Amino acid sequence: MWKTVMVGLLSFIIVSASLVGMGYLFGYKLFMFTFYEETAAGVTMGGSVVPFILAIAVSYVVGNAYEKKQQRHNRGAHSN
Repeated sequence: MWKTVMVGLLSFIIVSASLVGMGYLFGYKLFMFTFYEETAAGVTMGGSVVPFILAIAVSYVVGNAYEKKQQRHNRGAHSN
């Protein structure tokens, strides 16, 4: 159980950091996350949560795939 949680958490961190990094690298505002930015016109707060939503979806899929793989592995070990 803990391994599945750690795999999901690690995939969330990697995917969200990669998407936010690509947003800043390529200047793609949909993947940028800026909470506080001071400009000449004033202060802007905001940012996109799209990278985090996508990362949650990917970590769910990865966690489920890992859990199914573990169950198949455990079933195969008990049948010997």
